[in-house]
Amino acid sequence: MNLIKNTSSYTTTKIESKYKMPLNSRIMNSCDGIRKIDSIHNTLAKYKNYNTITIVSFTHRDNTPWAINGKGEEPYKEISDDDILKYHKFEEVL
Repeated sequence: MNLIKNTSSYTTTKIESKYKMPLNSRIMNSCDGIRKIDSIHNTLAKYKNYNTITIVSFTHRDNTPWAINGKGEEPYKEISDDDILKYHKFEEVL
């Protein structure tokens, strides 16, 4: 469900997906799909108790992939997998 703002309040409105296959299935059937699904689920489990402000403080520190790729000066700039792996290579799921 997505939040849609109307003039008086926020309401929830179901927006139909143009994709028939659920997201997990689409990822699962991609190259290295099981590894990707495991990574997504581990990440969600690790950070599920943190709010947005706290997660941003983790990811937007100096010398993070975000910082070395322009600190958000270019919105939606892709951060290379190499930069992410260099920084997060030794991180463990708690």
